[in-house]
Amino acid sequence: MAAGGLLMRSPHSLFRIVVVASGLLLSACATQQDLYDIEQSKINTVVRDVLNNQQEAAHNPSKLDALREYENYILKHFSYKDELKAEALHRLGDLYMKMEDTIYRRRLDFYATEQDKSALPGKRSSTAPVRPKIDHSRSIAIYEQLLKLYPARAANDSVLYQLAKGSYESGQTDKAITMMERLLKDYPKSFYRSEASFRLGEFYFESGLFKQAAAAYETAMGKQNDSRYAEVVRYKLGWTYFQLEDFPKASELFLSILDNRAIQDRSGKKRLDVNAYTERDTAMLKEVISATLLAIDYQGGGIELAASFKKHGHRDYEELLYRNLGELYLKQERIQDAGQTYTTFVEENPLHEAAPLFQAAVVQLYTKARWTDAALQARITFDQKFGADSPWAKRQDVAVRNRIKPKLKEAIMQVAQYYHAQGQTTKNTSYYDEAIKWYQRFLDQFPDEIEAGRVTYLLGELYYDQGRYTDSATAYEKSAYFYPTHESSADAGYGAIVAAGKAIEKAGGQMPEEVAVAMYENAAHFADTFPKDAHVPDVLLKGAEMAYQIKRYEASRELAKRAASSAPSTGGRLRYLAQKLISSGYFEEKNFSRAADEYRKTVELAQRLQPQEAVELKRVLASAVYKQMESLKQEGKTKEAAEGFLKLYDELPTTDVAGIALFDAGAALLSMGNVSEGVKTMQRLLNDNPNSPYAYQAMLQIGSILQKQGRYDEALQQYNQIARASKDPKVVHDALWAMATLAEERQEWAKAYDGFSSLANRSDFADPARRLDAQFRAGMAKDHLGERQTAAELFRQLLEAIKTHPVPGGDLMAGKTWLTLGGYRFDQFDAVRLVEPLKVNLTKKEQLLKSTIEAYVQAATYNLSDITTAATHQTGRLFEAYRTALLQSERPKSLTPEQVEEYNFLLEEQAAPYEERSIAAYEANVRRAQQQGVYTSWVQQSYNRLAELLPARYRREEQREVVAVLPSPAPAASPKPALQPTSTTGSTRTPTP
Repeated sequence: MAAGGLLMRSPHSLFRIVVVASGLLLSACATQQDLYDIEQSKINTVVRDVLNNQQEAAHNPSKLDALREYENYILKHFSYKDELKAEALHRLGDLYMKMEDTIYRRRLDFYATEQDKSALPGKRSSTAPVRPKIDHSRSIAIYEQLLKLYPARAANDSVLYQLAKGSYESGQTDKAITMMERLLKDYPKSFYRSEASFRLGEFYFESGLFKQAAAAYETAMGKQNDSRYAEVVRYKLGWTYFQLEDFPKASELFLSILDNRAIQDRSGKKRLDVNAYTERDTAMLKEVISATLLAIDYQGGGIELAASFKKHGHRDYEELLYRNLGELYLKQERIQDAGQTYTTFVEENPLHEAAPLFQAAVVQLYTKARWTDAALQARITFDQKFGADSPWAKRQDVAVRNRIKPKLKEAIMQVAQYYHAQGQTTKNTSYYDEAIKWYQRFLDQFPDEIEAGRVTYLLGELYYDQGRYTDSATAYEKSAYFYPTHESSADAGYGAIVAAGKAIEKAGGQMPEEVAVAMYENAAHFADTFPKDAHVPDVLLKGAEMAYQIKRYEASRELAKRAASSAPSTGGRLRYLAQKLISSGYFEEKNFSRAADEYRKTVELAQRLQPQEAVELKRVLASAVYKQMESLKQEGKTKEAAEGFLKLYDELPTTDVAGIALFDAGAALLSMGNVSEGVKTMQRLLNDNPNSPYAYQAMLQIGSILQKQGRYDEALQQYNQIARASKDPKVVHDALWAMATLAEERQEWAKAYDGFSSLANRSDFADPARRLDAQFRAGMAKDHLGERQTAAELFRQLLEAIKTHPVPGGDLMAGKTWLTLGGYRFDQFDAVRLVEPLKVNLTKKEQLLKSTIEAYVQAATYNLSDITTAATHQTGRLFEAYRTALLQSERPKSLTPEQVEEYNFLLEEQAAPYEERSIAAYEANVRRAQQQGVYTSWVQQSYNRLAELLPARYRREEQREVVAVLPSPAPAASPKPALQPTSTTGSTRTPTP
């Protein structure tokens, strides 16, 4: 078959090319230049059309046949113009190479798919799929023929480059190298020079010819080091010198890459922050850092790194390299090298902000390695170099010093505890003295830290072990009473008493005043030691108050009970205060049931002893009871909670909590379905407390009940009254919202629009999510009124608002909005008929097709099952509609019967892909049902369409069962009703769910 006959099947411009070619062959009167121009035009046209159809090449063998016919045509008919023939052959070779690449990619995709299939359980086969190989034989043959016919052609550098590429991809490495070398020799100024040199370097590197690779990479990089491949060339050149064991040069090249990649921060320093780059650049940067450190390691490690910076200049990012080098050694379990690296950084950069972190790393790794002496010395060094009086600390600001504080505290404490343990083991005084010195150093540097109390306690222990009892009692007393409560507070308090006793004993009965103070600070100890003392009740009450203040409520209750039981008969006031502490403790522990019982006792005492405080105590009692009922409600005991709220109102009607309790009682009754009692309770609130802050909320509840009962006019009356009378904007909004929702429920769309639109535009309507919901509902009301233009504008504003200020539920609103807009565009698309003027109408319909698809794609992006399946189904219907429109389009009147037949054939060929796309859309919905358990009415409709379009596959009974057995989606907890289409035919607009 002739080339023209093959190309004629394309629905595009190849048909016209054949006509032009036929005219050329028949024309005998044209000049040779005319033929040249026409043939040049034909080449350009064929090239363009073949390239445009590259995607279809693997599925349309006629394209390959056409290309081969075109090759024969060039060889036969272009002998009169060598220049044109050379150009044609060059383009032909390029086309073959692109075609070969496309075919290879297709086969590779098929291979991957087959591999996946063979890996499935039960699908294993004895014959594994064979990985395809790329076939550049045709393009290589054309390029070689071109070089043979025109060996001195100026553009042959491109041919040599393509030949090298094709040869390399075909596994002919030696031939590829030969082509690259010839390119560099014959075309020294070629555009491909840098890349060719780089590729040669790659070949030599892979072949182990590192000297040749170095030379090639140097050429690729160029004299000014500004090649397009400068960075990657430097990187590969660095690895080449690494292989040549020229480690200094390798590290220098790697460092040059890091220099170029460093980013200047606000302080003017150039740093390497791996988190500041793209994922790809970050990976590259990490590789370069690893390569740099490997080269440095071969030169001697951290010491050599320091020497290199001294020789070639310091970098602001040195810290990163030292840290990574240390981590490299740690991974290799080279503890000593890692420690040396970190130590070198500290020695070279003693005032660097990060120097303490490196010293801390030394401490950590020596500790982990159990190098006790080395770890101890590292901790001592840490304090010497970075303690409060060090040059480093004097140079840094407070924020920097605070960052190392935890590590400095830990280092000092571990040194002190080491000497403390040695002293306890050996009883050697020098160890005790060292321990005391380091504990005191901790307190000097961190007198207000939370650990200070514990450190002071340890000092007391040391003094006690040395027999310095007065010093020990003072330290214990300070630890117990002058620092916040800590784990050793009780021991310190007890120790103060014991040490004081020892001091008294040692002093021959003479007790220092400070020791006496230490002995009586603790109230419980005082009471236990002196139970008959007249001040015990007051001391115990003070202790109870102190325990209460530090939230030790159980201890506070015990002390308060002891205080009340030990009070004399005249101590009514003390017993009242103790009972008040007990009540308050239970309240703070959220034991509201017990708190209420205890507060009733407190109120009873207050009415006799402190009547002026009874009112406040009743308020607290009401609060305790209210919280108790709230807890019951949270536990699901709604009935008990309702009864408790009502009891609270009856018992304490004058408290500020009473009105809230009555409202909550009504709400609880309504939630239980006891409508009559709930409404009665709400009405009681309105009657007894018309000025209560919850009165309007009660009216809203009553209006809601009336609305549910279908008593719309009465409900509307309630809402109107609230909206007119309330001064609370939120309450007014709730009432207006209820009125608009009521109009929406009654399908009074004009009123619904007025209500929601008014809310959306109120300046005091602060809830952004609710404001957008109001705008959405206003748009849907206009939609129901048939005012699509106004609705579309409202929807456009809504989408922009959601995009600018995302809100909870915004995705659902946006998805519904895009689905509705898609319906509008679908109707516009459907209204356009493909009649004369055909070109104008076709363009218009295609634009509407694209616009409608965009709307459905936007709807599906929110990944909401109802909306996604609806958008997917409507997309399938859209493609079906477009296919039908093409096939039913008006035929040109000037066509002959034969031309009409050909025209129809071309139309069918153009329309076929749209049917495939519609099937793909429907099948996507069915897959969601089968694979994800997503089953909506849209999925069912997609399945129905598939049964019509592909009955052999989708009308079988077992396929229906696949869909039928899937569960319907459970109802959402929040109002998210499923979208339902009106029908499978007719209007495409999706109604409001």
